[in-house]
Amino acid sequence: MPSKTVAFFMLEIVVLGVFAIGLIGSVAFWLQGSAGGRRLPFWDKAWHVLGRVKLIFHGATLREFLLDWLLQRRLLAAGRLRWLMHICFFWSFIILFFVGSVGLMLAERGLLPITKDDPWFAFVNDFAGAMALFAVAIALYRRFILKENVVKTFAEDIVLVVLLAVIVLSGYALESARLIAHQAPGHVARYSFVGYPLSLALRGASLDWWGAESAIWWVHVVGGMSFVAYLPYSKMFHLIATPFALAANTVEARKREYVTQQRHKDTERPRNVVLDG
Repeated sequence: MPSKTVAFFMLEIVVLGVFAIGLIGSVAFWLQGSAGGRRLPFWDKAWHVLGRVKLIFHGATLREFLLDWLLQRRLLAAGRLRWLMHICFFWSFIILFFVGSVGLMLAERGLLPITKDDPWFAFVNDFAGAMALFAVAIALYRRFILKENVVKTFAEDIVLVVLLAVIVLSGYALESARLIAHQAPGHVARYSFVGYPLSLALRGASLDWWGAESAIWWVHVVGGMSFVAYLPYSKMFHLIATPFALAANTVEARKREYVTQQRHKDTERPRNVVLDG
């Protein structure tokens, strides 16, 4: 097994371990509260919550969940600029992870019929990167230009923004180095609307582009792995998980409302009165 593959595999194990610890810690913290207004043992509470989550995928609750999760609807009340920043962060992460990372990994193993130069794949990845950089720009604008009272510059926010910027910028640089090293023709590379113009600007530089591609690849991988490891400890994780909690709470509230209505109907139901003749 090549040393590059071994190093990547070891890094992957460490990252998944850190991610798992953070995920377990977050779930354990959420399960400290009551479930349906009752104090339950840990595992009973976990099964109760899973049952509520399963009911999300039905009817009106599913519609509300999709609006809250896919469109981050509830953030609109906090301001359009904040909503725009979060929706760009959210969707850029979803696209870059599931299309750019997982999709490419499956393609390299022959499980998906796509390549890096497929027009839709190149365009979608560049677009998601641009969307992420736009979100970073909004975050910096809100913190250092507007200096909004509701915004505080916590270290975790800075780490998240820096990691996302490193992933995107190194991704563009990696794509440019790849296009130069492999001498991709313009009619193939043009769909990478950021990476291709950058490769044209850098093509004249006297560099070992094969070596540069390998070095930039490691920067990109370490940045991406660091982001995944940090995710359960960051606000980005709440951005993904909160809609599930809100939808589960909605299911619980509707269930309590239904039970209350049924009890109310039972108390109002006329009863037969038997008179002694």
